[in-house]
Amino acid sequence: MFLGMSFLFDNPMTWLVVCLFSCFLIALSVIDVSTFILPDALTLPLLWLGLMLSALGYGVPVESAIFGAVSGYLSFWSLYWCLRFLMKKEGMGFGDFKLLAAIGAWSGWEALPAVCTLAALIGIFYAIVWGRIFRQGSLIPFGPALSLSGLLIYISQRNDIVWLM
Repeated sequence: MFLGMSFLFDNPMTWLVVCLFSCFLIALSVIDVSTFILPDALTLPLLWLGLMLSALGYGVPVESAIFGAVSGYLSFWSLYWCLRFLMKKEGMGFGDFKLLAAIGAWSGWEALPAVCTLAALIGIFYAIVWGRIFRQGSLIPFGPALSLSGLLIYISQRNDIVWLM
């Protein structure tokens, strides 16, 4: 994966930042698939690292990163409470809020609708495949779908070859 990214990014700092982002997202996806938990020990440093890189000039503008983190968290927080009020059950975990906030800090608030739409499509596909394999109405981890969509949108923002944004 890192070798493939080296063909997309000729700037070593950009390549290093994308590889760092992808390492966090891969680790979070693997943990979420196996435990259904997105640990704060990874989501919060990812959030702060995205904000710091934006402040240092290696990411989106600082205002966009801050609004991305806040709107990412609040959008899933609002969805959680609406589902809890209407359906009387939890629809997602708090780690999903923090992961979307981190992706918003890295990608900016403007990218969040595309991230959520792509994550929903990946999640639907994953749910269909997961349901066929396990044949039950079990929980489905949403972290891998968020991670994959966040990484694809982030790479498409930084590169003209991959176009999603």
